[in-house]
Amino acid sequence: MDATQRGTPEAPAGPPGRGGQGGAGLLENEAAAAFVTGLRTAPPPAVGDLISGALREVAQAEQPLAPGPVQAALAAVALLVAGVAHHRGDPEAAAAVLAPAVTAAELASWFADLQVELNPARLLIAGQAVDRLLLPQDNSWLQADRQEPDLERVRRLRDQLTDAAPD
Repeated sequence: MDATQRGTPEAPAGPPGRGGQGGAGLLENEAAAAFVTGLRTAPPPAVGDLISGALREVAQAEQPLAPGPVQAALAAVALLVAGVAHHRGDPEAAAAVLAPAVTAAELASWFADLQVELNPARLLIAGQAVDRLLLPQDNSWLQADRQEPDLERVRRLRDQLTDAAPD
């Protein structure tokens, strides 16, 4: 896949983490967009390692959580959940996880084509990352002016991650 096929995600204008209909999407902030852009420009074999690294950075954080790593980890979880939905033959559900990103359907398809699996190790670390970022201790992302739709979207993502677990 060459650089012209990868493209970059486009995000609607507006402040990150806010917006109508339950807030902006999980990819609608600078850190998540930069993370996804980095994934799309990385060699395909490295994408799984980058996903796992973003999840470990939050799940195993010994320092206070900063917004950037949290947003990258949320993007990683969303991509994994979207990839599972796409592989299960539900591209609409895959795109919905990544919405309202302008390129949500294309992004879900691109990620699914990489075949980065939600294996047991990634499932465990992804669950730990989401649980950690919902803890208020040493968490500047959560202590920021979060609105309930933002947190509800994260809780919904946690539920989707559980549902995406291999049978």
